[in-house]
Formats: sequence, structure tokens, C-alpha cells
Amino acid sequence: MFAGGDPEGRHSKAGAAWFQFTSGEACSEDEVVVCNGAQHALICVLLATCSAGDAVATERMTYAGLKAAASVLDLKLVPDDIDEGGLLPASFQAVCEKEGVKALVCVPNIHNPTTRTISLSRRKEIASIAADHNVTIIEDDVYGGLSSERIPSMYSLSPENVFRLTGLSKTLGP
Repeated sequence: MFAGGDPEGRHSKAGAAWFQFTSGEACSEDEVVVCNGAQHALICVLLATCSAGDAVATERMTYAGLKAAASVLDLKLVPDDIDEGGLLPASFQAVCEKEGVKALVCVPNIHNPTTRTISLSRRKEIASIAADHNVTIIEDDVYGGLSSERIPSMYSLSPENVFRLTGLSKTLGP
């Protein structure tokens, strides 16, 4: 978590409240790990789920922070096609079959840089494909708090294989 710990669990409680505020979904403090921002959380999850040389799927247009993390961790980013509705499930399916990816990093709400949001039906399809191929989903939801749409998170659809990341700056800054 961080030096000094949090014996009273105040930070985890605040994190659970933040998830509830930004998504409208309940979250237990036991489901929260506090990090030094979403980029730090992303690196921690990639380290926990992948090894050097592993393939990681992501939207064809992705953000620089993911590219930098993948480079440092020696991970191969594999692009998934996108359209006006975001990540294409058929493309993700093909990438899983061809590349043997370990994880999918996706931005389902207000995708950076396209601002697209993935529909509920598409999220369900992506979660099902990931479960079928034993792929961990890393749901980067730093923009979820800005969305006027309250679509259930990938985590709420498949909590057993999804890590949901959020942060303060992308919501509080604007």
C-alpha cells in the first residue's frame, strides 16, 4: 500500500467511497488497494499478472502511459481494433486466439484519446471472451467519474478476473 500503512483503513474506506461516487456501484473497502495514482496501479497490476515478454491487448489507439509501462516491463502490446463503439469484441477474440495474451488493458469510459464509451452489451461480450481465454482485464476507469452514462463496470460484470483502476486527478482536475 504505502509506507506507514493505514491501520484504521481510512484510505481504503475513502477509496471505496470514491468508486461509489464515480461509478454509482457499491465497493467494499476490502476490494481497494491504494496506490500512488492510476499509473502506479497499472504498473502494479501488470507486474502481478504478466511476465516479461508476455502479450497484452489494448485498444489500437492507446495512451502514452500504457506504452511507457509496457516498454519498461518488456511487455508486447497487441492492438485491438476499435470503432465508434470502442473496442471490437471480434478483434479481441482474434487477438486472444492468435497472440495468447495474458491481459487486456482497456478504457471503457471516455476512452483516451477517442472519448468513446463501450456499451453494456459489448462489455459483457468482452468479459466473456476474456474469461474463455483466461485473460485478466485491467479496466482503466480514470474518466468514469466524468461520464454522464452509468454503464456497469467491467469489474461488476466479471469481478473474478478484472482489476478496476481509477484515480482522483482526471475527475477532480476538470
